[in-house]
Amino acid sequence: MEQKFLILKKLRAWMVVPYVDFKPFAFSDCPKVLVNSVLYNCRAFWIIILYLFKKIGINIDWTRIENVRVPLECKVKTKINNVELVFNIRENSDDFYILKPLYEYDHLKYFKPKAGDIFFDVGAHVGRYTVYAGKLVGKNGKVVSIEPNPSNFSSLLENIKLNALENVKAYNLAAADFNGVVELSIPKDFGRSSIVGKMGKSVKVQAMRLDCLMEMENIEEVDWMKIDVEGAELLVLKGLRERIKDVKRI
Repeated sequence: MEQKFLILKKLRAWMVVPYVDFKPFAFSDCPKVLVNSVLYNCRAFWIIILYLFKKIGINIDWTRIENVRVPLECKVKTKINNVELVFNIRENSDDFYILKPLYEYDHLKYFKPKAGDIFFDVGAHVGRYTVYAGKLVGKNGKVVSIEPNPSNFSSLLENIKLNALENVKAYNLAAADFNGVVELSIPKDFGRSSIVGKMGKSVKVQAMRLDCLMEMENIEEVDWMKIDVEGAELLVLKGLRERIKDVKRI
């Protein structure tokens, strides 16, 4: 079983913490340490655990831990379907849980872009699918990544840079059924930001129809499109109606 590394900063020195990228149903040959996610909100507990990891190494079954919020900014080196990726994890966010290898594994089984493909990531969050696809489509392919939440977008740009991807075009936009300005609700869980409903605070962001964005990018055909916009999917599809025939897989 391949060893990975969780590199944490915001301590006086860098610490390298081993963890394991578990495959489905392959847990029996690994020691497990199941820690209640509530404890991850305790900074002192986290630092003690890191110290133990560094000294003796502890394998944690991350797939069994829900809603982890890591109280230290860190960088994670991992693999998804044997593709090596690096992500920045924001302090006290749910990024760690969302970026773990088996998150949405059932989706990733069928998401197989190949070299030269064009992929639209609508509601990119911090770039899990963007970065993964960027590695797969290669220099002759293209990824268009759309994320309206300013904090998520900043992290998305950092993750694109960390993975040295030059085939990704990122837009700080909300995909919608019109071009203009829209109100984006941002709850505590940044992954739930939406232009429909009222949750937490709100900010005004630029909105754009996807058929207009395809024209702007001079894209004739899209091979793959992922839409994850927290309830605004119908608005996104309405904004694609002039070009939806040119999208192979949604």
